[in-house]
Amino acid sequence: MKKNGQPKEIYIEQIIRETNQGQTSPYLCKDDNSETYIVKGSRTTGLGLAKEWVCARLGEAFGLPIPPYTIAWVDSPFLESGYGLYEYNFASKFISGIQDITLVTLKQVPQNIVNDLYIFDYWIQNADRNLTECGGNPNLFVDQRNGAVYVLDHNLAFDETFCVEQHKALHVCHCRQEWTSLIAVDQQTYTVRFEKALSLFDSIMEEIPDDWLIMTTREELKDSLLTILQRYKQDKFWEDII
Repeated sequence: MKKNGQPKEIYIEQIIRETNQGQTSPYLCKDDNSETYIVKGSRTTGLGLAKEWVCARLGEAFGLPIPPYTIAWVDSPFLESGYGLYEYNFASKFISGIQDITLVTLKQVPQNIVNDLYIFDYWIQNADRNLTECGGNPNLFVDQRNGAVYVLDHNLAFDETFCVEQHKALHVCHCRQEWTSLIAVDQQTYTVRFEKALSLFDSIMEEIPDDWLIMTTREELKDSLLTILQRYKQDKFWEDII
């Protein structure tokens, strides 16, 4: 089975180095086909990896520019050498030359991507994509050579303390989001896209490795995530984002 042009699982042959990306410090790795990936492991926690997987799959189905991703298998020598990895880990294809978005480069991002990302993070209750004049952690990258935009990092999604007012004030896209006819047209369009993404939800949950479900069961996690993801069916979901 393949998705997004990537194999469902890769084998990590070499750990090149630890990166300084955020608190999880993922590893730059090479697989047995000499392809390079950013690999998140135990420092992200099993629940964080499960959220990464669910959001990457949903984001891809929703239409966001998610870099190719897969599950990375690590053999016992690496596990026994003190690396912060599980047997199965979350891997995102390494894209050289990309840079954190800034308020200046954000102006070059197509409006549809800005709107999509703003509503998607609201949907998954992700408060970890912020940018203001004082700085932030955008988790949104741009390749200035060709203008390509990449959306990364969802391990803190499904945040039970998520605050919509903070989302409106701090989200990386808050200063550029635009709604047509207030929300009526967008609500209809986005409802269809949410439903399309959620049609894959059962299979997405089955793809999560057992290694990542140490602190919960598959059914418990499924129920808790669906409670959040089905909020779009309520009028309050749309009223609050205006």
